[in-house]
Amino acid sequence: MSAASSTASSEGSWLLPRWERARVGDAMRRGVMSCPPAASLRTVARMMATHHVHSVVVPCEVPERDGTMGERVWGIVTDRALVLAGEAADEIPAGNAADRDVPVAEPHWPLAQAAKLMTDHGVSHVVVVDSERRPIGMLSTLDLAGVIAWGEL
Repeated sequence: MSAASSTASSEGSWLLPRWERARVGDAMRRGVMSCPPAASLRTVARMMATHHVHSVVVPCEVPERDGTMGERVWGIVTDRALVLAGEAADEIPAGNAADRDVPVAEPHWPLAQAAKLMTDHGVSHVVVVDSERRPIGMLSTLDLAGVIAWGEL
């Protein structure tokens, strides 16, 4: 079967709004995979491979208003960082390999705004945060592709 014929008969697995109306919250994956800064890149690689994700958030703990400790985005380790580490993955902590210039988006943003953020930063993922800047999900270029492919509402 050719790619054209298999694509023509494909159907989306969820309902999505059209690109023009889509918001980050419509396309994002809820929840984030995270690891402590001291975790080895081999540990991070195992997390990514087991859960089929391309990035892991490295959070930092900050005091919340109620006195408890909460997490904020400190950095992100991508699959590219793992490839760059190669055989040294056991010796490199996630905190050393994490990209600290992490673009973040909010669920109410138009999807096009998040897409521009990705292209401006040259990244394939953004961390989705709530109004307190706590990580609540991820948005990837593959999620954007899903809206382009199946957005109909």
